[in-house]
Amino acid sequence: MDNVLYDNIITDNPSEMKEKPKPMLKPKLILHVGPQKTATTTIQDLISFNVRSALLEDNYTVVDFNFRMFKRMTKDCFLKFPDERDCTLWDYLVDNFDNEQGGIRNLILSNEEMAMMPINNVTTSLWQNLLDKWDIQVIIFYRPFYQWIYSMYVQHRKNLMFRSGSNVWIELFAREKEVKHFSEWLEDHINSNLVDLRDTLAVKASFEELFGSDRVHILDMMAPHGVEIEFLGNNIVNAVQAREAVERGINATKQNVASSSVIDRMDIDHIIVEGHRQHLADLGRHKLRKTSRIKFEAKLKEWNMTTGDLPRVCPSQEQEEWIWRRTLHAQRMLSRYQIPEAELWEDFSINRKKWCGVDALAVLENSTWREYLSSCEFRKIGCNTDDHNRI
Repeated sequence: MDNVLYDNIITDNPSEMKEKPKPMLKPKLILHVGPQKTATTTIQDLISFNVRSALLEDNYTVVDFNFRMFKRMTKDCFLKFPDERDCTLWDYLVDNFDNEQGGIRNLILSNEEMAMMPINNVTTSLWQNLLDKWDIQVIIFYRPFYQWIYSMYVQHRKNLMFRSGSNVWIELFAREKEVKHFSEWLEDHINSNLVDLRDTLAVKASFEELFGSDRVHILDMMAPHGVEIEFLGNNIVNAVQAREAVERGINATKQNVASSSVIDRMDIDHIIVEGHRQHLADLGRHKLRKTSRIKFEAKLKEWNMTTGDLPRVCPSQEQEEWIWRRTLHAQRMLSRYQIPEAELWEDFSINRKKWCGVDALAVLENSTWREYLSSCEFRKIGCNTDDHNRI
């Protein structure tokens, strides 16, 4: 007699029915990989603090593995030769996964440093081996390119002035060669085809190479319902309890926006660093980067001036056209909520006014500012004989 299928039952003889074994479903491992400046901090605060208990009700555990740990793991494990490789942190991460897997609980790992992860023989082998135990799904966020590229520049410049780990503005003139105005910084990255930036298009291509296109999903930072609902409420994560907690307004989060004060500090810092490069007055030998910036800010205020009154340098027309073309291409390829081109252009035109920064070279060619930076008022030394003797 032919085999007969009765729903989940297979038999050669209907009187001897046996249940068909059901395949075991693997728990999900959600990898939220950024990239940077696409509301990653907002999402990490959301899942790590605001709705963490609600996520447990949705059968999700959040894996605690911060960006500094991932950076170190990349350096020590993913990029080393075999005889130099130290994968202790990788083993620690996988142990964390396995500890939860015994309870058949889904996991979420959110770490924007994953966007910068190299795809090589080491990473391919390590990450693909996890597919034996986990249903890996990769979440990447899209943000309009013109917004994203300038936000990346601001973050880069802030990192050169500020230490987030210790919450201090630095005095040392460290990495001074990297202090550039936006158009100069942009040109470097255009020439390198954004190899060091990793926008959403590039990150998507990397993880499709690693896991296949069916495991890679693009969400939209511009979603009308907000990034929180976009992350929790999509068909992949589908965290019902956590989404309802957000919709009830529990611990709502706000996205970080670069403030005008940070932009002003970037501009004045550029002037101080350029003075250091030129060995102007004492800037060439004293490690007083923050202190010098604060003095310069005070003098601007005393003279009823702002950085907007100083010489400016802006991206070229060719650079703006390059940003616009990539913006249109990225939206067509990635956006879940397409913005009409005319509306997109209007916002682009508003945003590009922010891309001009202080021309530090032109400022220091001005005799008034050179004399001020060389004065004992600015230097706070050399104003009398006693001070002069201590130089």
